[in-house]
Amino acid sequence: MLRIAILEKEQTAKDIIFECAKILGEWEWTFVHFTKISEFARVDERQKFDCLIMNELFHTQRISVSFIETQPARIVIYCMDTLEPAMQLQSNGRIIYIDRKQIKLEMQRIKAHFLSMLQSRKEYLLSYANLLVPLQIQDIYYIEKSEKKLIYHTRKGILQERKTMAQAEIIFMNYDFIRIHASFLVNVAHVAKITKDAMVLSNQEELPIARARKKAVIDWFHAYVESK
Repeated sequence: MLRIAILEKEQTAKDIIFECAKILGEWEWTFVHFTKISEFARVDERQKFDCLIMNELFHTQRISVSFIETQPARIVIYCMDTLEPAMQLQSNGRIIYIDRKQIKLEMQRIKAHFLSMLQSRKEYLLSYANLLVPLQIQDIYYIEKSEKKLIYHTRKGILQERKTMAQAEIIFMNYDFIRIHASFLVNVAHVAKITKDAMVLSNQEELPIARARKKAVIDWFHAYVESK
């Protein structure tokens, strides 16, 4: 379930909700409208929101430190009264700026990027110890092949299931995972840098890139970065 918080005036919030409904057709989602940051903070403390949409009045360092920097996976959309050209160019990461006077046009403008960001929040049902365990795609650092099973290295620890790497590659190729080695399928969202022979991930692990795959991996990664 995708959870959206909206900190905006009532009419603007209604316009945003209407446009979100058109964009998020296939998603299960819910929203809560707030008028005060203190109300949002109380609710967010109990159950974190995936996306925060708010008026430019909340575009401050204090709020950024409290509710954005501490939540690196959260998508943030600022509704600006004046949208500077630099803000439009900046809107290719998880912090997005839109013109609040043109909500319909602006939500359509950011639609493709917004949906791309949300893809990583989808869940994969992993078969573990005779149970189906929901695992968020964004929590997977990489998948490792080990004999007749796969090992999932995630933010929540290590899980495993009986499956082939070929099967995993088909499933995860739509979520920006890349095969860098016969034994490793990597979530590109967690790549910190590429060295001469390896990928360094956000959890500081370093994985070798197979010599035969190196050029294809680097070309694919550069194209991915440019597209974002």
